[in-house]
Amino acid sequence: MLRKILFGLIIIWIIDLCPYKSIASNYYWVGGSGNWSDINHWATTSGGTTNYLQVPTPFDDVFFDANSFSGPNQTVTVDATNYVCRDMNWNGSLFNPEFTGGFEFRIYGSLILIPNLNWNYSGEIYYEATSLGKIITSAEKTFLNYIYFQGIGGGWTLTNTFNISGNLNLISGSLNTNNQLVNCFQFYSNSENVRSLILGSSVLTISAGQNVSGLTINSTNLTLNPGTSVFKIYYSGDTCLITGNQPIYFYDLELINNSPPNCSPLPQSGADFFDIRSKTSMHKLTVSGQYVCILNDSTNIVDVKIDSLIVNNCTQIIQNQNNYSINTILCNINTRFSLSADQYDTIQNIFFNGILGEISGNGAKLHKVLYAGNGNIEGDNTLPDGPSILRPL
Repeated sequence: MLRKILFGLIIIWIIDLCPYKSIASNYYWVGGSGNWSDINHWATTSGGTTNYLQVPTPFDDVFFDANSFSGPNQTVTVDATNYVCRDMNWNGSLFNPEFTGGFEFRIYGSLILIPNLNWNYSGEIYYEATSLGKIITSAEKTFLNYIYFQGIGGGWTLTNTFNISGNLNLISGSLNTNNQLVNCFQFYSNSENVRSLILGSSVLTISAGQNVSGLTINSTNLTLNPGTSVFKIYYSGDTCLITGNQPIYFYDLELINNSPPNCSPLPQSGADFFDIRSKTSMHKLTVSGQYVCILNDSTNIVDVKIDSLIVNNCTQIIQNQNNYSINTILCNINTRFSLSADQYDTIQNIFFNGILGEISGNGAKLHKVLYAGNGNIEGDNTLPDGPSILRPL
């Protein structure tokens, strides 16, 4: 990955050193099917016969329009690695053209696709704009490999649903999901570059695979504006990793395991881990299915604030490795819940409706604990004025 990032930075450096090419040229695709490398397909005007002497550069906008294709299913093939353009615009294209290839491709501006385009490009795509105001109109096509946003100072806004078979990587710049749906394999923002993520009311569905972290975020130099967004993380193994030296706030996080519910006791070594190593706040955290352990697998204890924690159909363990402030914990039916607490933890309301609820440790500040099933509290865990522990008949 380092090699790929360095290549992008070199391209940006070359751009800065080439003021003679500061105005973009418009490249128009002509002649139907062909390879990106064939300059006979790059005309200076729409449908024109005068061709450029080189393929598009990072300064140049490329257009596929009504004069680009003459019949159904004609194909544009990216036939070598690290081809580039500034804007790519398919508006006006006719006859259901196809865009294909398997190499890395770099876009330094906006991308505008159309519904009648067959998008079969399987290479990685790098968005490397160095200015704000770029848009991505995917026409709800599915990107078949990793996507990287890594332009220093760049800014991209989604205009419709964004589907990715691979990982969505935010390395540098500003990504605004603009209330759109986002579907990817993993969401990854682990650099310490200046970057921002603006989510609005987006729902981000992450379908992580076996033993990979669906959500990996380093909060250092990251501005996260969660709005009322939801991260839906379908996991089978590790679920999330939050690191960094700045506080971070999520609105809703949902951890969902597609395996059949299993609420039998399990040692920590067999659990799926939500590893929180940075000061983190959440409006709501919902955990469903199998075994989940919330912990901090480092020596740096941090504050974790959760307004509502909802546990469904699983075994949930909270290890005493962070300082927790939780307003409400609701354990629904078929739930086994274990909380290891100490004097640095404050929990206002705990409602056990599941198989078993256990609280251990000493000194935690509990306000109200309601058992509708089996449960026990071990140790000295009270508020100064005494907790209210209710057991319905």
